Amino acid sequence: MSQSPQGFEALVLAVRLVMAKWATLTHAVENDWAGGDSLMMKRLMENDLLMNIQERWNASGKNAEMYKEEISEFLLGEMSDTFNCELEDGSDQEIAEIILHFYKACREGDMSVVNNFIQKNQNLIEGVNKYLEATRNYRQYDGEDDGEMNMDDYEEVEMEEEKPKNQPDEDGWIIV
Repeated sequence: MSQSPQGFEALVLAVRLVMAKWATLTHAVENDWAGGDSLMMKRLMENDLLMNIQERWNASGKNAEMYKEEISEFLLGEMSDTFNCELEDGSDQEIAEIILHFYKACREGDMSVVNNFIQKNQNLIEGVNKYLEATRNYRQYDGEDDGEMNMDDYEEVEMEEEKPKNQPDEDGWIIV
């Protein structure tokens, strides 16, 4: 069965809106639980989820089936590994259930569920678009630059020499 591109686009927007409404994820990003790149890490998490959904969308038969548990486990793993957050509130299950409901409705050609959700959350679309634009041209996370220093990097780092305390520096100031 061939799925409509418009249906998938609506599903993608609905999933992004669900993720934007997820209080725990929003809190994790706002408080940089994944470090200074928290917004980008959210984008990568969403992209991974959406790629999985797209694979299923384009598949047929049993390969097209999605399960609440697999979505929930993905969300739990990402929140734990990326944002150092152990979810105990069941929000991963709630988010997984919503996403699965949207996916199944769209696969069956019932766009009303997703369209109603998008309509009710019109006020969030501008924020989602701004977030996507802000992360669109971000440096690539391809594993080549993991932020860790290797021995070659040490030559480029100038270590500031620690001045003894209570001694005047070059300007005559005393560090206390």
